[in-house]
Amino acid sequence: MFGVFSSTYMIELFDWLRAWNTAHPNDTVQYFGFDIQESAQLAAALRAFMGRVDAARKDELTSALSACYCGAYDTLYACAQTPENDLTGAAFPRDRDTTCHAGIDKLEAEVIKNEAAYTAASSATTVARAKLGIKNLRAQQKSIATADFGESSSARDRGMHDAALGLRDIHAKSGKTILMAHDAHLEHTSESPYLKANGYPNRPCMGGMLRTTLGTKYRAIGQVAYVTKINWDGIAAPKPNTRDDSLERLLHEKGLPYMLLDLANNEFVKTGATYSYDPQGPFTTFVPS
Repeated sequence: MFGVFSSTYMIELFDWLRAWNTAHPNDTVQYFGFDIQESAQLAAALRAFMGRVDAARKDELTSALSACYCGAYDTLYACAQTPENDLTGAAFPRDRDTTCHAGIDKLEAEVIKNEAAYTAASSATTVARAKLGIKNLRAQQKSIATADFGESSSARDRGMHDAALGLRDIHAKSGKTILMAHDAHLEHTSESPYLKANGYPNRPCMGGMLRTTLGTKYRAIGQVAYVTKINWDGIAAPKPNTRDDSLERLLHEKGLPYMLLDLANNEFVKTGATYSYDPQGPFTTFVPS
């Protein structure tokens, strides 16, 4: 879990979840993580799944997963303690990548072929989560092994797109879903502004993918603040944007503790006008449409 979630706000969220679910036992709220970066846990969960539904073939069908990044470990922490797993400035070995993907493909094919038997040995939900785990492990491996940062980021976002929709279909298909992530993941543009600003155009982000899949059923809500705090190691909170055309300053000077702003219908910002937005980062202008 990223350090930014180690905060009193998360305590307040879980206190609210507990109170709501206690008061509404037939209308509960479920909370899931949907990032795909913990490949060790994904591989470990798939080994455990095969041990449950097809123990005689577990090693045959999961041994190749050890070739995946961190696939030989049960936790990401254990993987990180081994120096050979530090890929800083180094490419992931191609032979291992090939073995990993071949193993993922073989396992997926067997789970699909034997879905009825595996469901009988566990449950439909367990099998659905295993199929989703296989898909997420493939996306994470592609993200790790791809040298191009733009392609790597889009592969991760594709995995998160699949994970978010998969978890919704398994656990809350008839309900509504709220996703919490960086704006750079959530914005529903066809081209990621974050990646474009860093020299990688024409790469979509998760929000753009969700917009393509769900249409206008997916709505992105961006977050902006004048004075911010952050508890992420190595990341400093930006200073207030004091420029005359500052979006943060404009909203801050309204004197409200918070607001939910509909960019298509509000009294604060003008459609088509240009505002500066966090000029210390890659986004320098903001144009409401």
